[in-house]
Amino acid sequence: MAIANMRESYHAGQLPWAAVRGRHPLVVFADSISQADSLHARVEGAHPSLLAPAKRLILGTVDQATGRPAATPVRIASCSAAEIVVGVDATSPALRHLEVNPLAALLFHSQGTQRQLRVEGKARVAKTEGSEAGAPERGQKLTLPGDTQGRAARWSAEEVEASLFEVAKAYREAKVPGLAALDPNAMCVVTARQREPGGLFRPSARMVLLKGCEEAGPVFYTNFRSPKGRDLEANPQAAFALDWPTLGLRLDVAGPVQKVSDGTADAYWRTRPYASQLGSAASRQSEPLSWRGDLIARALLYGLLHGPWPPRPKHWGGLLMDPDRVQWKRTQDDPSDGAQVRVVIDPTQVEAWQGRDSRLHDRWLWLRDDDGSWSRPERLSP
Repeated sequence: MAIANMRESYHAGQLPWAAVRGRHPLVVFADSISQADSLHARVEGAHPSLLAPAKRLILGTVDQATGRPAATPVRIASCSAAEIVVGVDATSPALRHLEVNPLAALLFHSQGTQRQLRVEGKARVAKTEGSEAGAPERGQKLTLPGDTQGRAARWSAEEVEASLFEVAKAYREAKVPGLAALDPNAMCVVTARQREPGGLFRPSARMVLLKGCEEAGPVFYTNFRSPKGRDLEANPQAAFALDWPTLGLRLDVAGPVQKVSDGTADAYWRTRPYASQLGSAASRQSEPLSWRGDLIARALLYGLLHGPWPPRPKHWGGLLMDPDRVQWKRTQDDPSDGAQVRVVIDPTQVEAWQGRDSRLHDRWLWLRDDDGSWSRPERLSP
């Protein structure tokens, strides 16, 4: 398939309301992975490095002792109406995190279909047929190699600076000429917040756009009133994961974050397309939305009130990470290689996100009740 014709595939299999209403959320999850996998197979012949494997997901966990989030590439093993099973590298610190804090987040993102699936729930380690010998039984204490037990060593400023220079260089090289929709700046960010004093940190994962990658560190922009914005206000630490199949690289960056200056945020805001400015200003991110027309009406009203140069809302701005860890992984070092531990995730909520123009994306949220039944999908503001 020629790159020029790929644009026609980006909206293939999008999620209209009729495809979501009344469906089981994990069926939507499994179907979305299947559609992305099918698209990947069609593209692979002509452009084998263009799309990341559809079955590669990001597992979000958090170190309970420090509140430090982690973003770990995993590979989906199976999905049923009750649970999702993923394979995690046996040496991954994520397993140590889950032993202390079973709360986990899982994110699937397909640039090909412009879709995200976010899952939050409780994780448990299980030995299943086909898993590596020696993997712990359900409930058995997990023992990891000694070098993964302690906190990750903090990198020196010189090491971080050198690595970020290479990140910035790779970022420029990762773009695909003539195909802006496959932008390498799509990254998974994992945050964590204690929901109550003294309680467990609850990780959350979602996609954001990397809007700067210089020596100072990675920068992204968001609504500070959103759940991730509130997470980072309460616990200003994050982990980022980027997947660049065109370079055969995956990148994991972690560290504390802080807000960029108002001047920096204003300067970036002025570079955004007009329709995206209106969409961002109009969205009450993650709040319930009665119907899509409300969002569009608010965006149009913001444009009428402010004309062709709408101001940046004060609750919208940038966040800069000061990394103390930058880790590269070659794509051939796939998480399915080596000793694997099966991790079962029992979902408590599932969110489907479908990309649309002008930042006016579609989002639906399902919540699981104590009796195991699922709520009807609720539309959220993007």
